[in-house]
Amino acid sequence: MIRSSALVAVNDASGVADARRHAQSCAEALRMSETAVGKAGLVATELATNLIKHAGGGSIAFASDEEQPHMLSVISMDKGPGIANVTGAMRDGFSTAGSHGNGLGAIQRAACMFDIWTVQGKGTVLTCRIEDEARRPRSTVPERAPRVEVAGLCVAMPGEEEPGDAWTAMRGGDDQLTIVVADGLGHGPMAAAAAREAIRSVRTRPGREVSEMMLDAHGALRATRGAAMAVARIHPSRGVVEFVGAGNIVGVVMGDAVRRTVSYGGIVGHEMRKTQTFSYPWLPTSILI
Repeated sequence: MIRSSALVAVNDASGVADARRHAQSCAEALRMSETAVGKAGLVATELATNLIKHAGGGSIAFASDEEQPHMLSVISMDKGPGIANVTGAMRDGFSTAGSHGNGLGAIQRAACMFDIWTVQGKGTVLTCRIEDEARRPRSTVPERAPRVEVAGLCVAMPGEEEPGDAWTAMRGGDDQLTIVVADGLGHGPMAAAAAREAIRSVRTRPGREVSEMMLDAHGALRATRGAAMAVARIHPSRGVVEFVGAGNIVGVVMGDAVRRTVSYGGIVGHEMRKTQTFSYPWLPTSILI
């Protein structure tokens, strides 16, 4: 689960150096080894170079998770032409820009996880993780993979030091997963404080019903700017996801059909006239956005 992140714009050659410095700085902040710091810099350089050459620019996000402090996630995003031949692009020597064509292969070799999503004419998202192998947790008991995987990305808007949004995920009995998103009103430190208070409120008693979490947050946020907020709880064994929302939080459950979640108007902490929990079907292949 990604907990903290930062975003670097890559629009010209100077952005390549910025991305490399930021990657190395993030890896050093995580106290990664010199080898891992070097890999992070290499990956960021290759990703940023590809953004300039093939997509006309884009952005790179760097993210970490306190549950996996030996990992740095690096995510490249663009709205370029997309990759027409992903299989070919992964081969060393393949290039559509007259370069050596070793970029994607080098990234894949340096990363412990690598994935691409691309649509022609729409853009590309490339995500990978850099691991400090020396700090990899040693366990004699094999871990059971969770039935539902969760990830998120939260970045500050340009010009702000911290994001006015926050999120968390909490696992409970019967493999259930509760996800909370809070968007503090406005931007800047006061919005960030409201979002953090919303997350703190729900984490104090994670076993409550989702509607109770929303009502408790409403009381906890009275001394803040307030926030738009949503709580979703996935029950894989029951095949259902519960959702309660207030304000401009948009949710979509993608399974056998695309279902948009219902969120009532209002501001948690100030004006929240109605709270109602809605249920949607959940399949093993479903995705909640």
